[in-house]
Amino acid sequence: VVGQLLYAAVSTRPDIAHSVGILTRFLKAPTLLQWRAAKRVLRYLVGTAELGLVFGGRGADGAIVLRECYCDANWGGALDRRSTSAYVMKINGSTVSWASKKQQTVALSTCEAEYVSAGAAAQEIKWLRTLLEEMGHKQLDATPLLCDNQAAIALAKNDVLHSRVKHIDLRHHFIRELLANSTLRIHWVASAEQQADLLTKALSREIFERLRALVMGATPLRRRGAGGEFAHSRLLA
Repeated sequence: VVGQLLYAAVSTRPDIAHSVGILTRFLKAPTLLQWRAAKRVLRYLVGTAELGLVFGGRGADGAIVLRECYCDANWGGALDRRSTSAYVMKINGSTVSWASKKQQTVALSTCEAEYVSAGAAAQEIKWLRTLLEEMGHKQLDATPLLCDNQAAIALAKNDVLHSRVKHIDLRHHFIRELLANSTLRIHWVASAEQQADLLTKALSREIFERLRALVMGATPLRRRGAGGEFAHSRLLA
C-alpha cells in the first residue's frame, strides 16, 4: 500500500508527499495505527480523484523559466528528533519538482534545519537549470529561492557565526557557491506564503487546501451527490 502511495506522491500528488513520507518510516514494524493512517490517505485520494497538477503560464517571449522555488523545514518533527526538509520547484508558475524528506542529521536549531533544507533545494535548482539548458532553455538570470527563515538566509549569504556552524556537513554549504556565482538568489518569504510548508508538517484544513491550490494549480470543490463529482478552478495564468 505504501509503495503505491509513494508512486502517486512522487508522480502527480505532492499534497500527500508528507503523509507518505511519514508512513515510510514505519515499514519495518508497522502497527494498526500506521495501517489506519495509510487507509486515511487512500480515502483522501478517493475523495480527490479528479485533482492533479495544472501546467500553464509563459515567460517573456515564450521563455521557459525556473521562476520560483520554495524551501522549508520542520525542526525536530520526527520521533528521533530529526527534521524534515521540503522544497517545491516551479517552471513558469507550474510545479515540476518537489520533495519531502527526513534530514540525515539532527539539527540543533531551526536555523540549521532551514539551512540544510535550503542546501538540498539549491542542489535541485542546479540540476534543473542544467536540464533546461540541455533542452535549449538556458536560464539567463539567477533563480530565486524563497525561504521563511531570516537566520538561514543570513547564514547562506555570510558565515557570520562560523564557530557555531562548523559542525554542519560541508555539502550543505553548497548553496554559498551558487549564491557567489549568481546561479540563484535567496529571498525571504512570509510563512503564510511558504508553499513548501505543505510538505513538512500536518496543517489545518484551511491552510492545507490553500497551499495545495498554490502548489498544484487546481483544487476540487466540495463533493456533490453520491457520484462524487468535482469541479476545478484553474488558478495559474
